[in-house]
Amino acid sequence: MMYAYLIEGDTAIKTYSGDNPPDGWYQSKMPIDWTKYYWDGSVPVLKPAEPEPPQLEPYVPNLAGYKQWKIAEVNNACSQILISGFYCDALGERHRYDTDIVDQINFAQAMQVAQSTGKPTSYRIWNADDVTKEWFSHTYEQLQAVMLAAADWKYQKLYLCSEYKNAIETAQSIKEIDVIIAGIDWDGSV
Repeated sequence: MMYAYLIEGDTAIKTYSGDNPPDGWYQSKMPIDWTKYYWDGSVPVLKPAEPEPPQLEPYVPNLAGYKQWKIAEVNNACSQILISGFYCDALGERHRYDTDIVDQINFAQAMQVAQSTGKPTSYRIWNADDVTKEWFSHTYEQLQAVMLAAADWKYQKLYLCSEYKNAIETAQSIKEIDVIIAGIDWDGSV
């Protein structure tokens, strides 16, 4: 029995098996697995083996690099917290005040208006259920209390950030750093 292959380009597009293969077909006494060969003009040629991808060793950071990476993570987390807002009860009940840069500018302007006019001014904050923002009237003294609470809150977050970074910097192993990172509590107090 003979095997025959109709070749087009470098690929067998039709296969024939039997005693009388058609003229113009490549003939073979054994079947050819074309996934392993390509046609090179007049004969099938074994495809070169795909090289194995190099086996990379898993990256193991050195202690100094790991410290740098984790300190950057702590800095980033602290930055996100500082613009996430804080809670204050200057109006008699707890409200959340936003702290991104635009909110800080708006707050400073509200304080200026209240101070210069001697009258309460409206400032938009989260309502007591922390679901929607509403306008609330604030006296200058209330705005001052909010500003002092914001400064204290910000100081505590920056102090915690500094403490965590110092602990990472003095750590003696990657495992010790991982324990520090796992124990970070941004709601802790100074």
